[in-house]
Amino acid sequence: MAGHSCRSSARLSERDAVIIVAAINVVNIAARSWSRIAGDYTADYTSVMFAQKWFLYAVLAAACAAMVSILGKVGMKDVNPVLATALRSVVMMLFTLAVCTAKNRWVHLAQVHPFAFVMIVLSGIAGATSWLFGFEALSIANVSQVAPIDKLSVPLAAVLAVLFLGERPTGVNWIGIVLIAVGAYLTARPAHS
Repeated sequence: MAGHSCRSSARLSERDAVIIVAAINVVNIAARSWSRIAGDYTADYTSVMFAQKWFLYAVLAAACAAMVSILGKVGMKDVNPVLATALRSVVMMLFTLAVCTAKNRWVHLAQVHPFAFVMIVLSGIAGATSWLFGFEALSIANVSQVAPIDKLSVPLAAVLAVLFLGERPTGVNWIGIVLIAVGAYLTARPAHS
């Protein structure tokens, strides 16, 4: 009997299969888009936000980031969140090194001056702590609660960019920033029974 329950717990549920198929589709779309962007793609109408490369990169980043929480939650079942984060970091490092090699980006290594290196290291530490906290949160709460609160990084980054980088969002930008913060709060609120 114990062998039977062990075997059935090893099977993928229909929900898990749907999540995996969705993840594969997101990665496939991202890869195709990356191929188009990495080529000689130039838009003649760059004044339109949707036609600009940065916007497409940002949308692809958001689509891939959305899958992090979903796949992380499914994959972390019965796995320590710190260990899951460490394994994810190793995979990310290897994948990023492979992309850097495939795109011949190592030729730019000499351009990384000491100050840039320190900032990159600090950024890596900030990213790692964000993942650690995020995976800890996912281990005890629903994705629909954790993901919106994680997106509070958007208004926080905007405020920090004003304070430290001298960026000046317009009034309309500030309205959007406030709406993101309010939306994160409203989305993360527990449903009433």
